[in-house]
Amino acid sequence: MKKVGLFILSLVVLAVCVMIAFAVNPAMVVAPIGAWILWLSKGMPDFDGHTTTSHEKEALPPSATTSGGRGALISACAAGNAQVVRILLERGIDPNTKESLLGWSVLKRAAYAGHLDVVRALVSAGAEIDEDIIQIAQNRRHKEIVKALRNG
Repeated sequence: MKKVGLFILSLVVLAVCVMIAFAVNPAMVVAPIGAWILWLSKGMPDFDGHTTTSHEKEALPPSATTSGGRGALISACAAGNAQVVRILLERGIDPNTKESLLGWSVLKRAAYAGHLDVVRALVSAGAEIDEDIIQIAQNRRHKEIVKALRNG
């Protein structure tokens, strides 16, 4: 009985730690989700030597989201993970997705952060480009991003 109580207590402590980590820095919790998506997409062998097949990749819902309305696409764009962004766009996630906190599009977030490969992926997927996004990239001195946005 003591072992069960200790196990439950450890789960509660773990849950509290995850909630605190998410409150402090959502990327600490969300980044592993992007890594998991990337791992599935590459068909890498797991610890038992099993390779993920394409039908197992389909199990990932296109609307994969995390708490607070921050979706996997938003997190991948903010982190600059172009490979995960491409995978999510291929799965049908809208390239014009907006984050809930500031209402910025994922393209604006990527342009602000200077993630050129993410910007290119979003633009090629049909993300809407407006002058505000170009102005942000110019203000941040991201010359290559400004070129990619203008050549859109």
